[in-house]
Amino acid sequence: MTIATSNRLLPLLAGGVLLMLVFVTLKSCTGEPDGQLAMEAVPQASNPDADTPADTIKTLTANVAAMTAEVKALRQDNTQLRSENRELLSSRTQIE
Repeated sequence: MTIATSNRLLPLLAGGVLLMLVFVTLKSCTGEPDGQLAMEAVPQASNPDADTPADTIKTLTANVAAMTAEVKALRQDNTQLRSENRELLSSRTQIE
């Protein structure tokens, strides 16, 4: 008959876990006072370095002007491309 033997690693691991548990429990339950003090007042957020409303309006106006110029240039390009496309289509029909 064979004798069933247990793994010797399991009791060692269980002992290690038990030692860790005892260490953590003792460390967390010590009677030493915490080095942290309670807050004396609610912390206030510092003021951001923000633009004034006038600066914001100037920035937005400049952005709108730039976008308007960009849209105008795109419209001109579209008009030019459409006319070029019409010319190519008419020459294509003439070739065929």
